[in-house]
Amino acid sequence: ITEKKQIISVVKSLLILISIYNILGVVGAIFKFDTFFYFIPNVLTDNYRYSSVLTNPNTYGLFAFISLVISLYFIVPSYSKKLKFINTILAIFSLASIIVSMSRSVMFMVFFLVLFMFKYFKNLSEINKKMIKYTFLAILLLVGIFWILNYEFILNFFRLNQGLNERFEIWQYVVRVIKVNWMRGYGYHNSSIIFDEIGIFPVSHAHNLYLSILLEFGVVVGMIILIY
Repeated sequence: ITEKKQIISVVKSLLILISIYNILGVVGAIFKFDTFFYFIPNVLTDNYRYSSVLTNPNTYGLFAFISLVISLYFIVPSYSKKLKFINTILAIFSLASIIVSMSRSVMFMVFFLVLFMFKYFKNLSEINKKMIKYTFLAILLLVGIFWILNYEFILNFFRLNQGLNERFEIWQYVVRVIKVNWMRGYGYHNSSIIFDEIGIFPVSHAHNLYLSILLEFGVVVGMIILIY
């Protein structure tokens, strides 16, 4: 029991930390702050993708997804209206942060999260199921309407007109690098150093979460993280 309480405490602490990122990111995007606390830049990518206090919108989106999963995990089994309300607010900020980051891979993950919830959350109330279903359908409907009325806006907004931006070449290169040191990896957050040394691609990361994990942590530890 003590171990379980410790794990829950750690998860709650993580949720609080990421929620701070989320709130700052959403507020910074709405009011278009140049900096946070006068010295942390409010990074803007592609003129509309924000990163909160982080340096990469994809990382921001991934953290927001993690906080979304945690907050939903606490919402479903809770019988306390106060806790449900607090975690619902945090989940809303998580979703808003994903939208602000415009991370396509994270949006894809949210889609599968919704399917997972319907399949495995047996004690999910009918009201919550309907709310999730209708919200999801409303988003798809709005995207469909915008696509019909102004498809160029959707192409630009989701960066569909950019293709894969040489990502196949980047992924092939990352796979070759992983094979060289597949057991131990190259260390957490060292992707940017690897790309700086090679100088072939003007990027600082692999543009693929799974390859980034294998690159930095190695195949053994990386597979454990991915399976978990």
